[in-house]
Amino acid sequence: MNSEHDIESTEHLLQELKKIKLDPKALHAFQEQYTPHYSFQSLSDYLNYYIAEHPDLETRKIYIDANIPPSYGNQIFNGTKKRPGKYKLIPICIAMGMSLTETNRALRLAKAPELDPRNKQDMALIICINEKVRTIYTVNEFLEAAELPPPSGILNHEI
Repeated sequence: MNSEHDIESTEHLLQELKKIKLDPKALHAFQEQYTPHYSFQSLSDYLNYYIAEHPDLETRKIYIDANIPPSYGNQIFNGTKKRPGKYKLIPICIAMGMSLTETNRALRLAKAPELDPRNKQDMALIICINEKVRTIYTVNEFLEAAELPPPSGILNHEI
């Protein structure tokens, strides 16, 4: 089961809501069709749901590929670290193989800014995510080849 398709994107829902006029029956039909199946109250809820839906993922490998200490990763996954910084969370999302939509959802839950296609480093990160890069080492190689400095904290996690 692919979580990206199970959970309607916010953009899709907003487009569908534009079609609903001041018609209570249409609103009720919409609510029936798009009843949320999953409600993530926290970043850790979302990350743990994602891992459960992707049994091939192992936290040990995620931490290695994201270049983060297991103690820090465990704090994020168990919810004691509720708001990791944007460039601390992105390597985890990349190592988990999240899409851009899924990564931005994780960033929103962490109350961090989403990836911005107008920011040069974020442009490169978006490309890496779209190309399904799975390690922060590959991301850093790409940034270096593109002559872009890595965003603060993405190369070496100063925790």
